[in-house]
Amino acid sequence: MNLTLPAREKILDYLLSFDLFEQIGRPEEGRTYATVHLDRLIKTVELLPRLDGDVRVLELGASPYFMSILVQKYLGYDVTPANFFGDYGQSSNAEAHVTISSKSYGERYEFHYKMFNVECSSFPYDDCTFDMVLCCEILEHLIMDPSHMLREIHRVLRDGGFIFVSTPNAVNLEKVLKMVRGKNVFEHYSGYGVYGRHNREYTAAELSDLLTLHNFEPIVVRVNIYPHSWVYQWLTSCGFMKNYRDNLYAVAKAFGPEVQLYPGWLYMHQWGRRNTSSQTIIMGDGDMFQLGEGWHDFENWPPGIRWTGREAVAFLKATGKESTFGFRAYPGPDETSGQVLINNVLIGTFTLKPGGGTEVILPLPDIIRSDIIGGRITQLEVRLCLEKCFTPAHRTSGSEDKRELGIAVERLWI
Repeated sequence: MNLTLPAREKILDYLLSFDLFEQIGRPEEGRTYATVHLDRLIKTVELLPRLDGDVRVLELGASPYFMSILVQKYLGYDVTPANFFGDYGQSSNAEAHVTISSKSYGERYEFHYKMFNVECSSFPYDDCTFDMVLCCEILEHLIMDPSHMLREIHRVLRDGGFIFVSTPNAVNLEKVLKMVRGKNVFEHYSGYGVYGRHNREYTAAELSDLLTLHNFEPIVVRVNIYPHSWVYQWLTSCGFMKNYRDNLYAVAKAFGPEVQLYPGWLYMHQWGRRNTSSQTIIMGDGDMFQLGEGWHDFENWPPGIRWTGREAVAFLKATGKESTFGFRAYPGPDETSGQVLINNVLIGTFTLKPGGGTEVILPLPDIIRSDIIGGRITQLEVRLCLEKCFTPAHRTSGSEDKRELGIAVERLWI
């Protein structure tokens, strides 16, 4: 699909002709928004993947619908908008309807949208619903859990669907120059709440890493989208200085299953958010919130695994009917034995032999089963205790891996 957009001034006139901001009594805000963000909107439309057939697009944070209108008008895609107008911790499962019109262009758009928080709510759509998800200027506003959002985006995308992300470049030249001059580069507090400001911006490498970790294949480009002097434009067009352009755009194709990972370069102290909500832990799929001490960073061999140390703790939710505990794991180069304790009660031992993954299933003792059935305990603390560990650097010539490794666990369940 070859796309030729009208001149910049005509697109601005077109967007300003719609009456959304007049409806809410803030016409000047609409003019300011459209003028400041016009080049970003145009560049987004230019960079969106061209797909054939009936294309369904989910646009997160769609209000004020300028992007929705442009995508529908010039690409012919069917856009489903989504919004959230609350603060973190506030829930919203509401739905609403908005109609915006342009008298001068004789156009009228009706948008029915759902409201939910992208970083803590399940998206209210079935699996494999959309061909593309637009995440434009959303990522930098999140305060706790972009990984949740990316997992949900992957879930609602059809096989081979695309996510499109635009977000400010954390190291754009304007910020770098401010820092050199001793100026603060962080955002003001916002009267619109915690989501009214940029809470965490990304470099191009970070954005690429975050998308790749969540099973997307990203292409990231850096673009200047705001008015600058010719000197600024010239500087950021030369060699490595391109790294310091205004904004990042990523087009990323989904592959594999949805995952939910928490890389150490982005998250810290996640044990403070422990949430024992499942009877199963699958490494790489939100496992962080049900793990205690003793685990190394996630690795995707595949399958996804985490190595234990000498001891490792996990937490599983008990619902009242559980009779066994199980886990699937891989030993190191040697046969490895250990014990399993649940709520400080020894429930059994295991031995893993090299050569592949092994499932270990152990019966729960009567004392634990009776407490589960009676509702006296709803959370089980699982402790894997290894007789010995190994250090790769001591076993493999040239290895610099000095970790103390026990077994590589793929999943645990009751």
